[in-house]
Amino acid sequence: MKTIIAFNFGFIALILIGLFFITKSNFRSLNQSSKYWSVAILCDAMGLLLLGSMFVAMRDLNDHMAIGTVANTLLFASLIYQTLSIHAIGSRVGVTQRRLLILVILLFALGWEYMRTRYEANLKIVIFAVAALVLLVWQLYEVIRRMESKSFQLKIIFWSVAGEAFFTAMRLFAVAAVESEIILIEDLPLMAVISMWLQYALKIIAYAALVGYWSENLVKQKTAVDLENQQFKILSERQKQLIDELGQINRVATLGMLSASIAHEISQPLQSVLLNAEIGIDALKRDNPDPQFIRATLEEQLESANRMSQIVSTMRGVFSERRVVTPVLDFDEVIRNLALLVIPQAKNKGIELVYEKSGDTQVHAKRAEVQQVLLNLVSNAFDALAQANVAEPKIRIGCWSAEGRVYCAIEDNGGGLADDIREDIFRFFKTSKSTGMGLGLWLSKYIVERNKGEIQAGVSQWGGAKFTISFAQA
Repeated sequence: MKTIIAFNFGFIALILIGLFFITKSNFRSLNQSSKYWSVAILCDAMGLLLLGSMFVAMRDLNDHMAIGTVANTLLFASLIYQTLSIHAIGSRVGVTQRRLLILVILLFALGWEYMRTRYEANLKIVIFAVAALVLLVWQLYEVIRRMESKSFQLKIIFWSVAGEAFFTAMRLFAVAAVESEIILIEDLPLMAVISMWLQYALKIIAYAALVGYWSENLVKQKTAVDLENQQFKILSERQKQLIDELGQINRVATLGMLSASIAHEISQPLQSVLLNAEIGIDALKRDNPDPQFIRATLEEQLESANRMSQIVSTMRGVFSERRVVTPVLDFDEVIRNLALLVIPQAKNKGIELVYEKSGDTQVHAKRAEVQQVLLNLVSNAFDALAQANVAEPKIRIGCWSAEGRVYCAIEDNGGGLADDIREDIFRFFKTSKSTGMGLGLWLSKYIVERNKGEIQAGVSQWGGAKFTISFAQA
């Protein structure tokens, strides 16, 4: 009889060890639940192996072997950690809870050692069964609390634990019904032995169902992450589209403020072309037309036409939706081209516009986007000077290279930026202008950073606002 019991204990222990090694690589460090599950299954396996070896070695149940205390403490600890693994499915186990349960295990070990030589086997079996029943009822309570998730694996855990509780109660009643002291292993009630084996069969199912529950959750989490990634991709694409549209609106708004000066700037060379054409025609009608005079008239006409072409090309570049990456962009060239649009506006407003350049100013950036940022910063400088009503308004555009980077600073002698505004001036919908929308500077920062650059707000040498953008030198 004792050989059969020992063999069954060893067989169940091997199954538990196999289950542990099969799943440890995937779930052992997954969460708190898996960690407690690992401890529980190892305690069960070691406890059963020790108990089986004790059954083989002992002559009868009156052989109060010290190994019995270790074995029963491990089996009790496995019930504690199995309860924790179920509790940790939906609630985190705190440090205080863990310490209290470890204290309970130590008290159980001390109590069992005290009973080892003082009480008969009947009472010890009943006491262990009662303690196990209490912990199994706690496990059922923890599973019921989480049944709202409608998990099939939780249902398996519930019925497995309920079965464990039922067979534990059956073992309790079978031993309690024995009127005489159980001395020989053969005296153990058959019902108690069978119920113990069935209990451990259901325990294995509960352990496996916990693994299934984690797998079920991993699949749900992966599905949720995939869905979130897909939604994030859609939102990112939509965000990029909206930012591009905002960029186009901002360019139109910026150039709208310069439109009068641009129209005036185009009208001058256009009138010159018309006037020179009339003069040339009149000169050709003469009896002896002067070739040198006609040549000079045509050259002046060609110069005016080229000037109009430059202005139109610059405007087309700023309005263009193309996003072609320029291998090497010369900051100085971009600024000089934009001067065709900016200088007439500065003259009309009586603003002194100064441009300074030093060093190599070539960078890797998108021409149309850099033009947009520069136009926006210059337009802001115009507005700041208009609000400040400065006697001698000035705007300085400086471009230089230092330590492998190219810098461009646009500063004015206006009212400047207040300290509380300067810190978050680039935030969306944040503006220091009474009629501003808080879009231009946010968009400028976005564009600069998208081109792997940096932009900063500060104080100019005249006390006004200063914005500095920089890119890595090409």
